[in-house]
Amino acid sequence: MPDLYTAKTNANKPISSVSPTKPETSISEKKLKIINELPVSTNPFSAFALNPYFISPELLYQQGLINQRMLKAVKIPASNITQYERVYNLKDKMLAQATDNWMLTNNLDDYIEENAFFLKPYLTFLSLSRIYDDSCWYNWNEEHKHYSEALYQKTRQLDSSFINIKANIINCLGRNFPF
Repeated sequence: MPDLYTAKTNANKPISSVSPTKPETSISEKKLKIINELPVSTNPFSAFALNPYFISPELLYQQGLINQRMLKAVKIPASNITQYERVYNLKDKMLAQATDNWMLTNNLDDYIEENAFFLKPYLTFLSLSRIYDDSCWYNWNEEHKHYSEALYQKTRQLDSSFINIKANIINCLGRNFPF
């Protein structure tokens, strides 16, 4: 397996500064309406930081991104107990189908490049976080603690399906939920 996937954590390394490269254009030029700055200790997988499980299956169906069979498959009967694992598994399949269908008529690479100043570092972080089993970034190997275009390209090459899905989710959230 590639070294990126077999990386071991270094628990006693000092905390490094993680920040994306300076944007080449202003936030207003990118038409972003809300910026959510999270503290270092916050897990980006949260209710307010692009949580993909809040994407409406009905909207994806109306936009032709999922079929009726998938729409029915993701509906779980109401219950007093939330079956999180089941929800995550079903929604992940739904989002993969939506991404595949969206990519039939759109160029995801163009979207990523248009939003590279924030999207590439964020996608790299999500991919590495998954590779390191969601451990804190300051426990990662030194070469993975600082964003670079080369690190993005390496994670994109090794984890392209995951990165494509995450990039499309961010795109979908931006289009469907104009904050």
